[in-house]
Amino acid sequence: HLAGTEFLKELCLSEKVLSDIVITTNNGYPLDQNIYQSVKGMTAAEATCREGGVIIMAAACNDGHGGKSFMETMTANKTAAEILAEIEATPKQDTVPDQWESQILARILSRFHVILISQTDPNLVKAMKMPPAASLEEALDIAEHLLGRRGTITLIPEGISTIIV
Repeated sequence: HLAGTEFLKELCLSEKVLSDIVITTNNGYPLDQNIYQSVKGMTAAEATCREGGVIIMAAACNDGHGGKSFMETMTANKTAAEILAEIEATPKQDTVPDQWESQILARILSRFHVILISQTDPNLVKAMKMPPAASLEEALDIAEHLLGRRGTITLIPEGISTIIV
């Protein structure tokens, strides 16, 4: 384990560079097949985005949401902070399928704006509390509008395989 950890440090570790906007991916197919899977790449962006900043996630999401329970939790008529509080108050024995992924996305959405560049239904993306974008240029325009200015940018090409320290 220790030898593997040392080996991966050289491949995966990146130094934290706080930025207003963090652009990342979920490493392409099959890891970007749905919104559920794309949350994993968002966690690297979360580690280097300024509080209240913008995460731009580029993931095809051709398979839509990725899980009925995940989608139902995230499309409930609640804010991300309310979803997170409800999940955190749920006893261990009462957790629901896909709760972990809902919890992570709600945590991220309660601290940052997340714009999803994907090929899935834009109405689904909106229902899951993220503005959709058809291109990086559109996502950057949305980010500028959300921030009220141009911001500093960090690019994480392979979000799912990057560890920010």
